[in-house]
Amino acid sequence: MKQWFKTKFGLAPYGEVQLIEFSFEMKTQEDTSLTQYKLLLNDEIIQAHLEFSTKKGIMIITKELNPEQLLKKENIDYKIISKEIISYEKVLESNNQFVK
Repeated sequence: MKQWFKTKFGLAPYGEVQLIEFSFEMKTQEDTSLTQYKLLLNDEIIQAHLEFSTKKGIMIITKELNPEQLLKKENIDYKIISKEIISYEKVLESNNQFVK
């Protein structure tokens, strides 16, 4: 049975999550869009955005997931810029936008 966590917004499926920023190399906008789509199919990835023009990506993933293994599995040529553990409540407070 899945554990739920109390927040000021009610119950949430996560207590803490990882905020990952990374740079990447891809040849086309289409490749970038397809890769972002594939990332979002993973249930352990809460949010993902890849920006082709800046070659930067950001993901909010479950605390247990290894971001390096995930990016390698998706054949992404990447460099991790930052990794941070944040409360999921902070994500909710930001109106489900990427936290900065």
